Parts: sequence; C-alpha cells; structure tokens
Amino acid sequence: MSVDLFVVRDKDLSWSEIRNACDELARACEGVTFWSMVEKDEATSAYFWKVERVTLAFVAPEKEDIDEDDPPELTKPFAVVASRSGAWAWIEWTALELARRLDARVFDPQEGALLASDAKAEHDLAALKRMHDEYLRDKKPSLRASYWAFEPDKGIARDVQAFERAAREVLGVEQRFELPDEQVNLWETFELPNGGQLRISTMTDSGQRSLHVGGPSGDPVVAKFAAAVAKETGVTFRHVDEYA
Repeated sequence: MSVDLFVVRDKDLSWSEIRNACDELARACEGVTFWSMVEKDEATSAYFWKVERVTLAFVAPEKEDIDEDDPPELTKPFAVVASRSGAWAWIEWTALELARRLDARVFDPQEGALLASDAKAEHDLAALKRMHDEYLRDKKPSLRASYWAFEPDKGIARDVQAFERAAREVLGVEQRFELPDEQVNLWETFELPNGGQLRISTMTDSGQRSLHVGGPSGDPVVAKFAAAVAKETGVTFRHVDEYA
C-alpha cells in the first residue's frame, strides 16, 4: 500500500525546480541523497544514510483528471512524495523540507486537505537518524553496490554474451547460458572470491530493457564486472550503494 503527500504550489512548478530543491536539501543535510535509476526521468528516490525511504515523482495533471472540488494547487504540476512501505516519518520530513525550499505547501490526499503553512514534521532529522540506527541494529542489512542501466530493448542475446564474457574475464568462470527461445530475461548468481555473491539480471518491460549487476559494496570485483558488461554492451550504468 502506498502512502503519500503532495508538494503543491498555486503557480507552476517544474521538475528542474524540484531537482534543484533536492540537491539543496542533500547539501544541507548530511546522510540525505537523491538517486535516479534513469538520469532523465522526472522521478527520483530519497536515501537516508544509504537506505531508500521514499520516492519522488513529478505529476502534471490533465484536465480530465481535475475535479471541480480540487484546491487550485492540484490543478498545477506538483510532486508526489511516497513510500510503498508506509514510511510516514520519512515522507512527512521530505515533503515539508522540499515545500519550504520551493515556496510551496503540502497536501495530504488521505485527508483531502492542505497542511498548515507553518507545519513541522513530527520527527526531525536527528530523530530519523535514531530510527535508522535502530533499523540497522534490528535488521542487520548488508551494504550492497547496485549498477543499473536502462535502454530500448535490443534482445537478450547481446546481454547473455556480455555476461558470459565478463564471467570469464573477471571471475575466471566459464559460464554458458542455455536459454529457451521464449525466455527474454536472465537471472544468475555467482560466488565471489572474497565472499558474498554477485547477482546479475535483465528485465524487459514496454520495449525497455534493464540490466543489473549487484554485490557487496566496496568489493572491486563487482565494479570490474559491471565495467566489463558496460564495455561489451555499450550501456552506461548508474551506481548506488544501499542497505538491503
């Protein structure tokens, strides 16, 4: 279930303004970063101390989507701050901090009302850090490096060849992927020399293909494998370290 807040304004709001506000927020608040799988997408994710907590998306409402009873702010482009995990403290803090930097307001679609113009988040950044530290103690997640690339789907054959070559050159493993003709995606796991696992995958959706290489953060073999795949395929990977 997704829980969200809208960052709204009674005058036009652009994605470039939102990105600039995100960059300003990241500079001002240690441990807060924003990362997008696709650089040019009008969407991003907010990470708090390397844990993805909320997503941020840009919405430009169409005329047919606007109700007569909607406040004027919902007739203009706005940002949706959301989390499928229901991370309300992180949603609220992010939405209010961005609104402050954008001269905007926060609209709660669950309540159908604007928050007060001077509203403050129930949890400040220090409280979020304490919650984060408690999460690390309780869940003991691993810090992993992820490399993602997205491009128009060119079929799986090229990707299979790239993964096989990277396995041979970087891992010293002769791996042959014998795929049925109808198979269009690939998932595989390799054991790493220094311990842990390297995972690779592809996914096809609506004419787009994603490539993913992931493994323990800081392991140079993971970075070398991703570089080898990028060289073979010509894709550009975007990299993020995150607890998972």
